[in-house]
Amino acid sequence: MFRLILMRHADSEWARAGQSDYDRSLSADGVKGIPAVAKWMSGSDYVPSIILASGATRTRQTANVLIQQWDKKPVLITTDDLYLAGPETIERVIHRDSCDLHSLMLIGHNPGLSYLASALADQVIQMPTAGVMVFDVSVDRWSDFRIGSDVRLVDSTNSNQFR
Repeated sequence: MFRLILMRHADSEWARAGQSDYDRSLSADGVKGIPAVAKWMSGSDYVPSIILASGATRTRQTANVLIQQWDKKPVLITTDDLYLAGPETIERVIHRDSCDLHSLMLIGHNPGLSYLASALADQVIQMPTAGVMVFDVSVDRWSDFRIGSDVRLVDSTNSNQFR
């Protein structure tokens, strides 16, 4: 049994004039909410072995703030392939970059993460900023993972639950 943790990046700033969406940073509220999510993950034994994150500034920042909160430090791999990626692209990145570690966290963007979470949970899910969904996946290695795999939703939260 493998564990897949999906997280949408924390709340971000609006783009400034001339700034690309890719370069948007986390807002002060976004940074402030991440430690509570990290604590919940740690207390629930959801700290992953590896994090695959979009290369966008806000997703890298989300991953780095999480990692700072944990004693156990996961491997962090960033890839531009996850920037605004849809479910099929996310599946390909999991196959390519997961290192077959049993606990994998993916930090990305909407709408792709909500589409993937909805497909895995077999219900409509709209992932909020700093939203986390935890799935158990019945595969022997990540290269066997498919969107239609035998998956069970284990838990979920978001930073708004800790305010």
